[in-house]
Amino acid sequence: MVMLVWQHSLVTVAALYIFVSTEADTWSIRIAHVVSKKANADSRCPSCGWSSQSTSNLDSRNRAKVPVLGDMDWEWGDFGSPSLVTHWRLYVSAVFCVLISAGVWHAMFPNVLMPMKVWCILTTGGGFGVLTGYIWQLYTRDRRADSPGCFCVVVSVGFTAFGTLSILLLGPELLSQERELARVRDLGSVQIAEIRVSGISRGSQTISHAASLKEFGVLAESAVLFDPNHQGWSESFQVSVFSTSGSVVSYEAGIPDRYPRDVSLRFKGASYWSYLRIPNGALWLNASRE
Repeated sequence: MVMLVWQHSLVTVAALYIFVSTEADTWSIRIAHVVSKKANADSRCPSCGWSSQSTSNLDSRNRAKVPVLGDMDWEWGDFGSPSLVTHWRLYVSAVFCVLISAGVWHAMFPNVLMPMKVWCILTTGGGFGVLTGYIWQLYTRDRRADSPGCFCVVVSVGFTAFGTLSILLLGPELLSQERELARVRDLGSVQIAEIRVSGISRGSQTISHAASLKEFGVLAESAVLFDPNHQGWSESFQVSVFSTSGSVVSYEAGIPDRYPRDVSLRFKGASYWSYLRIPNGALWLNASRE
């Protein structure tokens, strides 16, 4: 899933870049044409109060209508990243918001996998940072004249799209991962009646010995979230944990090739399938079968 998100993100950025690069010149010509027609029309209309000898009045009028957009630099050749010297407010705001975002995401999801958390931190914190930074940067007319408009639009739209993806899609998924991890770790404090294991390779196995059940509870307390990363599985089976209160927790399980001593549990989150790994779970299963 991590690779899928990155791939979709790169494709989106590339598509946005191609669209802006192909349309920027066309829209620049259209805007220039409209402004030129307006200037000529005003110069021929005495009642409009404009003289043909002055085009600065027209520029002032346009800037008065849209002061921020009118004062910015919309040349496609200036699309590159703004300089740190003239746009330090933008970078300071972005860094500050990313740090705040890191604290918020880590406080909400302390146990999730780091790549997904870093993605959410950068997209949401960077998005708020870019928006607040541009408000700060574009507050005065002198600073607006040095600010590339195309870069502002592309970065703002990109961060807004990715930040929305993080909040609406990844946020609920990370929340479901935290809840499932807490449920498995809490098995150490639950009175387990028995554990049933079933699968083609293992057949049917019921574990009810008190010492084995207690050992499983201790191992479950050290469970962690896990990304199989397209690795293979040596076995695949079903694990069901029955508590004395009557509740049942079932998972599709397996032994990943890179962690032959552990057991991985598969569960459906809010958006996609996720995995947990119980260290030394495979050793416990083999010992309980003997």
